[in-house]
Amino acid sequence: MKILAGGWENRDLRNGMKVRLAKQDMGVPPKATGHKAKVAYGPGQTGTIVRFIQRRVQGYEFYMAVVKWDAQKWREWDTPLNRMKEGQVYSGDDINRLQPEGAEVALGSFEWPAHLENLAPVEVSESAKRPTAKPRRETCTHGFTRVPGEYIVNVRTQFSLDDVIADLQKTHGIKVKSVWGAISGFSALMTDKQLAGLMEDGRLASVGDNCR
Repeated sequence: MKILAGGWENRDLRNGMKVRLAKQDMGVPPKATGHKAKVAYGPGQTGTIVRFIQRRVQGYEFYMAVVKWDAQKWREWDTPLNRMKEGQVYSGDDINRLQPEGAEVALGSFEWPAHLENLAPVEVSESAKRPTAKPRRETCTHGFTRVPGEYIVNVRTQFSLDDVIADLQKTHGIKVKSVWGAISGFSALMTDKQLAGLMEDGRLASVGDNCR
């Protein structure tokens, strides 16, 4: 599907495509990330396109891609305007070179739109898509008590946490309690049979007892 963005033709972007921010876009507000401060939107972060939206500004029509961004590191937004010198003329490229210098922060997955011209497809190798080794089975150490039937599961970073959870719920019927995007993990209730099924799933990095 060809999509027109800002009057020029972009790449063949599509739903479900893995992308990265090829250059800096807008700042992302706290309401999107849950972080206390606005963060700089790129460059370099990766995510997956989940849908497209159409925007109109002063009669000008363009498209944006809503991206589900991976759990990864960002930087708090220090607007380039704060570092522009009075009287000097700046081009758009000049401003893009004034990269954010705010504090680095690790954020969980969130959704936020990006301009199409700022996105680049990410090639995912076939080997990265395939499940690898079986997950580690982790148990409670001395001094901690196992919560019967409750487990902490971590998903390998090359797989989508939300997609894996949805598939495990559909395939094995597990009951998810909490999800932690920042560590690509979740807690769930499951039977011994369901546990055995998860221990054969190479998308998972580890399955551990919930210990208290």
